[in-house]
Amino acid sequence: MVDAAKELIETHFSELRWECPNFRLAFREKEAVATGLLEFCVADDEERVVHRYHVSMCISENYPRDLPSVIEFDGKVPRNFHTNPTGELCLGVVSDLWLCLDGKLTLSRFVKRCVIPFFISLQQKQQMGTMTQGERSHGDKGIAEFFEDYFAYKAPEKLQRILGAILLCTLL
Repeated sequence: MVDAAKELIETHFSELRWECPNFRLAFREKEAVATGLLEFCVADDEERVVHRYHVSMCISENYPRDLPSVIEFDGKVPRNFHTNPTGELCLGVVSDLWLCLDGKLTLSRFVKRCVIPFFISLQQKQQMGTMTQGERSHGDKGIAEFFEDYFAYKAPEKLQRILGAILLCTLL
């Protein structure tokens, strides 16, 4: 891993450690892995519940251009709940995640805005049978659902024209 990437990851990890003090960081050839117990509290008018998940975040050498991938390894997340065949959590459509991050990726921001909401959605699904933030399909269908919502178009041919125009602009 290039020294500049390693330095940025170390800087962002030190920020994350303030909020998750038991996380550890290890470097491999082309990635870094942050592993530890993620604890967060969800409170409403009646109760306060602390949630705990053992997770591992793989941070590629392309960070911060690439989002980290996350694996929960206590088995609290059912394999049929938004997990990829590799065991990585499907936190959402990549474009949607970048919007949640306001285009600014740090490890702390990623955990707060993408990982914790995933676990809160899991709890809602298990307790109420539905998720208040909604749910998207996996793969291309989920990507299409995101863009349909984002552009407020339900007509696939209009959506294709919009995305084609965006792609054309990025190639110029």
